[in-house]
Formats: sequence, structure tokens, C-alpha cells
Amino acid sequence: MNIAELRRAMVGFDKDLKALRSFVADKRRRSVPAVPDDLQTFIEDFCVHPHKDTGEPVRGELNAAQLLWLEERTTFRISAEGYLEAASDVIFKARQLYCTTLIADAIGWALLKWPNQKAETYLHSDGAGDLLRGLRENVLYMYLHFPPWADVVSPPGAPTIRLSNGGRHTIGLAGQSEQHAEGKGRSGAKHIVHFSECAFYAHPQNTVSAAMKSLSDVTGQCIAESTPSTRDSWHAHSYRSARDGVGEFDRAFFLPWYLQGSKRIKVGSRRFERVMGPAFSAGISQAEIDQEERLRSTHGLDIEQIAWRRREFFAAGSDALTRAKNRRENPEDDESCYADSLQSFVDPRALDIADAMSREHRLHLRFTPSLQGWLYSLPEPGRAIVVGEDQAGRKSKTDWSTSVFIDQTSWDVLATIRGKATAEEHDAATRAMAKALGLQRGRWVTDPDITQDFGL
Repeated sequence: MNIAELRRAMVGFDKDLKALRSFVADKRRRSVPAVPDDLQTFIEDFCVHPHKDTGEPVRGELNAAQLLWLEERTTFRISAEGYLEAASDVIFKARQLYCTTLIADAIGWALLKWPNQKAETYLHSDGAGDLLRGLRENVLYMYLHFPPWADVVSPPGAPTIRLSNGGRHTIGLAGQSEQHAEGKGRSGAKHIVHFSECAFYAHPQNTVSAAMKSLSDVTGQCIAESTPSTRDSWHAHSYRSARDGVGEFDRAFFLPWYLQGSKRIKVGSRRFERVMGPAFSAGISQAEIDQEERLRSTHGLDIEQIAWRRREFFAAGSDALTRAKNRRENPEDDESCYADSLQSFVDPRALDIADAMSREHRLHLRFTPSLQGWLYSLPEPGRAIVVGEDQAGRKSKTDWSTSVFIDQTSWDVLATIRGKATAEEHDAATRAMAKALGLQRGRWVTDPDITQDFGL
């Protein structure tokens, strides 16, 4: 998502605000509530969050993860002098805990309570549109209660929520190049910076370093929150440093999936019976059964949460890639989600193919100018060979035709074919490679789904 798309996503926002002008003008003539000193009171009285069951926005519906951060946060605390005290929090979280919405609430509270505050939220480009739609009702509901009223404008750069008391909240994308990222961070002095899903920024060091240098030393607030990506990401390093009492952040928060009460499967439902039944349970390792018991005894998970865990970790999707991704996005601790981080992005069996293609091949075949094959090793006598094919067609601009020859016993990759080709050219190349491997009719079969399993 680029800036133009981001600005288009704000059009509905702007129209909603203008449609409410007459109501707001009338409301200004009435008594206006004071902005509470307590952030949680403000959120419960004047902000909305998705209902745990329906997903509809309701007032005061906070989950356990949100309440934990509100209780133990270092940011958005009022000093003895009556101003925000400079602080920073880094949050390692599961998905769908609505932390980004919660931080938007806190920013709104600060903008309303103290004039001339400047805040900036940096979004990961892939999720910017969804994030804006999620914040829309929240922000409208919040500012509806408080004059000075907010306008949404589109200055050069990024959409901005602007208050007549001088407050400003700019919503932008983290830079996709090193120079752009650093430029985003240096876009003027700020009182609050919020990094959303920063584990997925293209150049986080540039954006974050520049933005934090522009923060006020006295009142500056910095919040970095994200689901995990890889162990070596900037976010993961910053979290571990803060957790261990070092680094640039004052406090580290770990918010696991089970703090969101809606992540459960109702007892008696068809899905519950399937994942908790004896047949499904028999396929789960003893180590995972022991982990379920630890979660129940240590963290108080109930049977409906265990059923949700089984569905996401062991049943969701049709391949290991989806299940590994679900485990990464729903961490139970701050280390084990990285144990198979590579599998979160690559089917582990596809690594066998990559490894084979990186080895010195015994034979290189060029079937057409755009279709090639590599033979790595010959099959052992008597072994059954599976051939996976995926025909994309010569006119496809984004996909390739592929074949992979695999020893059904050892799962060793014997040969691969890849390139642009018609169906006839691809079939001919597959038959030619089979001949080069010494395969005879009746000794090999074609499986049209195996290339999907291997991530090709």
C-alpha cells in the first residue's frame, strides 16, 4: 500500500466527520465532559473496541491484554508537574489483541488533554488499509464527545487528524527505502511516536532511530508494538533488550494469544467435538498434550481455549506453512515462536528442493529458450518415483511451470524443471527428464498436487 492508497482510504473518514458537523455544532452549546486524568477511565467512557463475540464496536469492552498494558505501562503517565512523563514501551504481542486501537485511544487522550501535542503513527504498508478501517469508528466515537472538534486533512505526505487546540496526529507509512525511512522519522519535532507492526518494516532502524531523536526529552512517548516476524528483527532485539533491563525502551510487554477471550471454540459445537475427539487427540504428540496441561495449570486456560489452540496449531489450513504461521502469530512465550521461524515462510520440504538446486548438478538440460531442467542424482534401482507438476502456461506473467522428481522412499529430490512453457512443452520436458533419469513407463506416476505441497 502506498501513500496515494492510504489517502484514498481516509476519504470515508473525512466524509463521516463532515456529516457530523451539525450535530457537533449543537453539542458545543451543551456541557462538555472533562477529559479524565485516568487513561483507563477515558477509554472505558469515551472509546469503543470490538466486542469479543460479535466484533461490533462497543464502549468499555477491553480484553485482558489491553488491561495488562494499561495497568503496567510506563508511557502515558502524568508527572507530578501535570504533564506526560517521558517513557517508552515495547510490546511483543499476538495478533487480534487490538493493541493498535488501544494506542490510538491513548494518543487521543493525550491530544485532548494537553494542547499543541504532535503525534505520529507509522504503519506497515501491507496492513495500513485494514488498520485505518479498524480505527475509524473508534476515532469518530472518541472525538464526537469533545470539542475542539477534529478534522481529517490530507497534507502532502500523509493523512492527519488535526485538533483546533493545536494537537495533530499524522498517520503514515514506514519508509520502503533507507532514505525515505530516515526522512519519515525526521519529519519534525514530536511528542508521541507509535510504531505499529514494526517487526515488518523494510528499514526499521532508519525510521525508529530518526523518529526517537525528534522526541521531546521531557514529555516524549514512544510505543513500539508488533506480532513477531524473525528472531533477528529490530523489534525482537528491542524487546529482548528491554526484557533483560537494557536497551532504549523502558519496559517490555509480552501479550500472548490467550489474553484475548474471544479465541475459543464453544463446547458442544461441531468444531469443538472434532478437535477434542479421540481421533484428533491421537494425532497430537505427548509433548503438545503436556504443553496443554501446563497452559491450563499455570495460566488458567479453559477447555474452549485449548480447543481453539488445537484448531489453529494442528488443524488450520491444508499445509504446514499455514499452521506454522498461526503458531508464530499466536505466541505462548517469547522464544518458542521463533523455533521454526523459517518454516513460517517456507514449507520445510521445499528446502530440500532449494538445497538440491544449490548443489552441483550432474546434468543441465535446456528444453526451450525459457524452460530448463537440472538433474542432481539418479534413483536407486527399484525405488518408486513421484513427479509433481504445476503448469502455469507461457502467457502467465507471475507464475512458472515447474516439475520436481522425488524418491518416494527417501524424499530425496532427484531433478527439477522450471521456466515459461506451454502445456505441451512442459509435458515433453517432463518426459525427457524421466528418460534421462532412466525411468520406465509404469515405474513413475504424476501427482498434480505435490508441487503445491512443496511450495512451488
